[in-house]
Amino acid sequence: MILPKISRGKSDNLEIFMFMILYSHNITEVNNFDTKENMYEIFIDIFSRNLLKLINQTGLYKEYITVQDDVNFLKGKLILKEFILRNNFNSKFTCEYDEFSTNHKLNQSLIYTIKEMKRFSKNKTNLVKLEKIFNEVTPIYHKHIEFNHLNVRFKESYNLANFLLKNVQQKKVHSFQNFSFMFDMDRLFEDFIGKIFQDIFQDTKLQTIQYFANLRLEPDIILHNLVIDLKYKIFKNDFPKKEDKYQMYLYGNNFEKKQTMLLYPKHKSDISQRFLLGNNDSQHQVILTAKTIDLDSDLDYDGYIQEIRNRTIKLMEDFR
Repeated sequence: MILPKISRGKSDNLEIFMFMILYSHNITEVNNFDTKENMYEIFIDIFSRNLLKLINQTGLYKEYITVQDDVNFLKGKLILKEFILRNNFNSKFTCEYDEFSTNHKLNQSLIYTIKEMKRFSKNKTNLVKLEKIFNEVTPIYHKHIEFNHLNVRFKESYNLANFLLKNVQQKKVHSFQNFSFMFDMDRLFEDFIGKIFQDIFQDTKLQTIQYFANLRLEPDIILHNLVIDLKYKIFKNDFPKKEDKYQMYLYGNNFEKKQTMLLYPKHKSDISQRFLLGNNDSQHQVILTAKTIDLDSDLDYDGYIQEIRNRTIKLMEDFR
């Protein structure tokens, strides 16, 4: 595993990387972890330990599901077509009815993740315990789950399950199993900074897709007076790139915002530059500000998140 460069220290780099992931995926139950462990083992441990703790406290979640089954007596709604096709009035009744069950979509997704993680995790103790608890649930992955006040306590576990399934990749080489933890740093930077903005500024809109004739635009962040695009890249002499300037000019004019910003992670030094895009006498002129945000820190999780929030508020002082 090769970590993206975020911090000057290797250990801090891993911790900050994990803080960004935890915060982006709404994983709030954060305990001390050993950075010497493989990253996927750390996240599997967080997932299994927290889910087991939650079930021990509140029990396995049940909800009403619609079941179609053959029964000895009428129950719920008779499926008449199936009953007639059998042409045997001494046979069982095919009925549809509601059942208070553990075998619903949320639990199915959780046990699916448990079984997948058990295939290659070294520390299987909590996974085995969870597998026994979910033994009557069919392992099926569901991409979308509806949460309400009854099941919202499991939302964090489901988010982490999705995260694990998305990022743990498995490849078979001869008779050995190779596993890797893969991240799209562009996406992680967008998710992390986007959530920071959303938590600070109430008018934040993230990844808003809008069509202008045949032109499809999707800026990362829209505020009432500003369009922001996030770029996880190291810039050199051609800063910002020509295509990035074109992109921000399109954003500014089509979303009717005179102010735009390109935001990069800090590499070696802080940068804050302003550019005028378009002719001076044009009503479509757009102001582009290019800035960097420092992601480095030696604080713990809570301190780190608060520090990044403070840095975000400071860099936005010229726009609010």
